[in-house]
Amino acid sequence: MMKQCFLFVALFLLGSPAIAQVIVDTTFNRVIRIEGEVYSSNKGMDMNLESVGGFSPGTPLRFGSPDSRIIFISPEKELLMAIPNEDMSGYTTVPIRSKYNTRPGKILSYIAFVKFLEGRDWLVLGDSVHLEVGKEEFPLSEDHFFFIRYQLQGDSLPVNKRLSHQGQQVLFSKQGIFQVDDQPAPIDSTYGHQLFYYDALKPASTLIHSIRLIFPDERRLRAEVAGIIRYLGIAYPKEEKIRAIQNYLFEVYGTPEKENLQEWLKRHFNL
Repeated sequence: MMKQCFLFVALFLLGSPAIAQVIVDTTFNRVIRIEGEVYSSNKGMDMNLESVGGFSPGTPLRFGSPDSRIIFISPEKELLMAIPNEDMSGYTTVPIRSKYNTRPGKILSYIAFVKFLEGRDWLVLGDSVHLEVGKEEFPLSEDHFFFIRYQLQGDSLPVNKRLSHQGQQVLFSKQGIFQVDDQPAPIDSTYGHQLFYYDALKPASTLIHSIRLIFPDERRLRAEVAGIIRYLGIAYPKEEKIRAIQNYLFEVYGTPEKENLQEWLKRHFNL
């Protein structure tokens, strides 16, 4: 018993995040992400939640705009989102349980590719992702390849970026796509992104579909996911942690490809 007490005191004095987190999580909602401005109102005083990292259940919240929202983990280990009511007089808390589909599988046909891209915010983790396409429909070689076309603000001519490939694996990379004249092109200054397949022997370009690639701020995203893992706790089942992370990614960023997500979670969080 004395040894256990000594260990607890030693860890506490060393500022052990594991011990401190267990104590805090039993009473606090732990903030994962804030969009816009959200304040906790207590005794007539407003405190910006981004600066404190958590708030007690039942604490009144004030939202700076109708678009503001806060995502947090409750003491009961639920991933929740609070959004203001239409008249901004209060707010609603809803669980984040998204219907996600991370796996396109092998893209065998033009129709399958269209369906994969249609209405999809394609989240790319680690700044690049490979996607396998069928050889019969989309043979890849020096004369057969995919390219992405987009417009750069302030420039009348479109930008065409050829996509690299290894065998039938097409590479979508931030550096390869958003670089113009050997300089990085800010993604938010580009628009009208479209994916084409090119056959140089005809020659002919076939429009597949518009494409929306989401390249997040990796440092911020990893911090957010680390917070989810930390606040759920060591004893929380691994598969449930992964499901919570998937729900979060889908709600905030978009839908990743399954293998891309698995590799990213393994590399950064050993999940």
